[in-house]
Amino acid sequence: MELKSVYALKAEIRDVLTKGDVLTKGNAVVTALKKVFPSLPLQLPFAMGVRLRDKEGDYGLAIRLPHHGAWFHLMRPAFAKILKRIPRKELDVKVVGRVQFTGGNVPPHPALRIGASIRHSDGSAGTIGFFAEKNGKLGVVSCNHVIARVDSGVAGDRLIGPGNIELTLHGEYPKLLTPNDKVADCAFAEFANGERPAVPGRLHGTARLLKTPLLPQKETLVRKIGSQTGSTSGRVLVTELENLDLDVGNGFTVTFDDVIEIESASTTQRFSNSGDSGSLVYSEDLRPVGLLFAGTAIGGTKKNGFSFANRFEHVTANLGVDLVV
Repeated sequence: MELKSVYALKAEIRDVLTKGDVLTKGNAVVTALKKVFPSLPLQLPFAMGVRLRDKEGDYGLAIRLPHHGAWFHLMRPAFAKILKRIPRKELDVKVVGRVQFTGGNVPPHPALRIGASIRHSDGSAGTIGFFAEKNGKLGVVSCNHVIARVDSGVAGDRLIGPGNIELTLHGEYPKLLTPNDKVADCAFAEFANGERPAVPGRLHGTARLLKTPLLPQKETLVRKIGSQTGSTSGRVLVTELENLDLDVGNGFTVTFDDVIEIESASTTQRFSNSGDSGSLVYSEDLRPVGLLFAGTAIGGTKKNGFSFANRFEHVTANLGVDLVV
C-alpha cells in the first residue's frame, strides 16, 4: 500500500467520529459535551499509525488496542466497513495493553555519558538521552516525567546525574497535563558546575552519534542504551502512531501523537524496562531516531512488550535545543 493510501484510511476512520457511530472516550459524557460544544474533538478508542514493511514504499495500517475488549469497536458497522476493504497483509491489529512510563529506581551509572542514570532530587530515576545546548549552556535531555516529575519541576530544581554530578532543570519544557495531544515527553537540564563529557556523542564502544536524525521508512533495526537494561536492539514497526493513551497516574491520561513503536529484536530480553525512560533510540548507522518514554508489558512477536518513542525532531524543537556530539 502506498503511504498516501494509509493517510487516506486514517482520515476516513477519524471521519467516523463526526458521524457518531463510535463509542468515544467518556461515552455519554463526551456525547453530551459535543452537543454543547460542537468543536470539541472526539477521540478514537484506539491508536493507529503507519505500519512499516521490509522495503521502503510499502506500507500498511497499524491499529493498536488498549485491551481485548476494544475489539468491539472494530466490529461497529462504520469501522468494519472500512477495515473490510483492506487486504489482510496490509492491516496490522494488535492488543498492546496498558501503556506506562518507563521511569524507575536504578543505581547511578558512574560515567557521564549517553545512557547513564539521572533523577530529580525528589523523584525516581531515568536515563540521559543525549547532550544538548540551549542558549549557550550545555546540558542533558531526558523525559519530563523523569527530571521534571510530570510538570512539577520548576527552573533551578536540583537533578542528580552519574557520579553525583549536579544539574539544574531548565524551566521551559512541554507540559504533559494540558488538554492538547502531545508529541514529546521531554525536558532539559543544565550542568551546574561546568561538567562536560569527554565525548558527548559516544555510544557503544567507539561509535559516535551522528547529527542527522532519521524517521524510518521501512522496518528498521535500532538500538538504545538505558540505565536499567543497557544496550538493547529492537525493530521499528510503526511510525506516526496517533491517539496513544498513556496512564500517568492520579486519574490522568495523556494522549500522544506521531509516536514511534518498537519491539525487541530478542526473544529473551525486552527492548526497554523501568528506568529506561529518556533513552535515545538510534539507528544502526548511528542516527538519532527518538526519545524513549513508555512501554507495555504485553504484545510484540517476541511476546515481551512494545516500547514507544517520541520523534527526535519533536524533542529538539519543543525544547529549543541543539544536539551536541
